Amino acid sequence: MRTFTTTSLLVVIAVVVSFSATVRRARADVHSPWIISEHVADTSSMDAFANFPAWKDKQGQERAIAIWKYLCDNETGVFHFAPIREGTDRRNSVLHIIRDPVKMLNSYGYGFCGAFGPTTAGIFERVGFEKARAIGIPGCNHCVTEVWYDGAWHYFDVDIRGVLFQRDGKTIASVRDVIEQPDLWTKPSKTILPFFTNDRDLSVYARSYGAQPLDNLYGWSMHGATMDYRLRKGETFTRWWQPQGGRWSHQENDAHNDWWKGLLRRTPFGAKSNHANFSIWTHGNGLFDYQPILRSGLGDFEDGVFDQTNVVLTDRGVA
Repeated sequence: MRTFTTTSLLVVIAVVVSFSATVRRARADVHSPWIISEHVADTSSMDAFANFPAWKDKQGQERAIAIWKYLCDNETGVFHFAPIREGTDRRNSVLHIIRDPVKMLNSYGYGFCGAFGPTTAGIFERVGFEKARAIGIPGCNHCVTEVWYDGAWHYFDVDIRGVLFQRDGKTIASVRDVIEQPDLWTKPSKTILPFFTNDRDLSVYARSYGAQPLDNLYGWSMHGATMDYRLRKGETFTRWWQPQGGRWSHQENDAHNDWWKGLLRRTPFGAKSNHANFSIWTHGNGLFDYQPILRSGLGDFEDGVFDQTNVVLTDRGVA
């Protein structure tokens, strides 16, 4: 558990602070508190994510594999759960299913193939690859990612966690390659972990990927979410490593599906992967707690007030 607070005396590791020389007591404004680690990428922005040491100096396929493995890792990666829905428009999935990389990695950490395909494409593009796209595969009701490097497309699957190599065992194949050469599924020339962890019979995909025309989905990732915020005086933010109190982003549609309801009610209560080996985590949550000291001379009132009329602050409180 980590708690950040704006107080008169403050010591915080790995946060950006700005000091004011105009106040009589030492104070610090807390901007975007962030815990960093040599094992966990900074996901506060895609620019920060791109500079993670595990891949920042790599290029092409080596860079793409390192990022893909991070997203599939059972400690650092995302996990399969119901779609993340925001907004009130339920008629158009493009508008209300979240596909923003920053929001996916920070606010939720889970999704399904229809979100992972474009979100992963957005990550690849934002870290410097020339182009990437999601590929809808109606033949098996699936969605994957392709990224462009070395003059060709290459297939990366975050949802069912796998890549396939060409015959040479050196180059990652494209979706078109695995459709035209179905034995790339059944007789792989090389494998790297994770390799379609929960799928024992890959011939199912060898048959279904080319069963119907593909949907090339360009520009389906969303961008604009930010992890920037400032704690007001008297405000704390606590982020738990494990969920507390059963609070998570309640998805209205999930309540009508018995299978999802059963998964939600399984201990620990709340959102979790339907593949237990995909992640050691369930959903995370945090708490903003705002308890300003409303007395003159402290600045809490001025820092947090939105509107006020006929209010007087004294050293004993509000009058």
